[in-house]
Amino acid sequence: MKRFLFFAFAIYVTAIFSCTHDPIYSPPDTTDLTGNEPCDPDIIYYEKDIQPILNSSCAYVGCHDANTAEHNVDLSSYTKALREVEPGRLKNSELYEVITTSNPGKRMPPSGKLPAELIGPIEKWILQGAKNLTCDQSATNCNIEGSTYSGAVKGIMSTYCYGCHSGSNPLGRIRLDSYETVKASANNGSLYGSIAWVSGYQRMPDGLPKLDDCNINKVKNWIDNGAQNN
Repeated sequence: MKRFLFFAFAIYVTAIFSCTHDPIYSPPDTTDLTGNEPCDPDIIYYEKDIQPILNSSCAYVGCHDANTAEHNVDLSSYTKALREVEPGRLKNSELYEVITTSNPGKRMPPSGKLPAELIGPIEKWILQGAKNLTCDQSATNCNIEGSTYSGAVKGIMSTYCYGCHSGSNPLGRIRLDSYETVKASANNGSLYGSIAWVSGYQRMPDGLPKLDDCNINKVKNWIDNGAQNN
């Protein structure tokens, strides 16, 4: 009887502590992905979804780019970023810890906590195994008609622009972290001119690859339709 009670107690304790583990996530089947398939909205792709967030918010000059690598942390590539995560384990992933902590002294980026729409993809990427998956963005259906600020433009700005153009000291004194500031740049032509790399405008994102045509055209469609707060 004592032995039975001991085993019962052990099972109970194990069940209690298991509740503190990372959430269970069943990742989609990615065994056959070669990079030639259209992008799946349920899958997080590193180059498409994660690296732009890191470039904008972390891997820039003076912080965690390849040359600076502050505190020996380099987030400029997949292989370097992988050093800061444990695939499938949020609590063991330093990258996730520093972007979600409530401690201002440990939080990254120092300018302020990332918005939920940027933390979400990083969280999902880690839970899906932190893989370096690729897809053919040109083969993915891109619906640009009726692009809205909340449905398209805000997400593009947060992924590619917030890191440099938000906070109290934005690059070039240009903020793109609210509807009003984005509309101002849309009205003076600098928003489209910069992301489309039109001659005479500063190419953006600064020092990074040009946005794909789908995202550029979504922004253009929104501007052409009056840059409304929709």
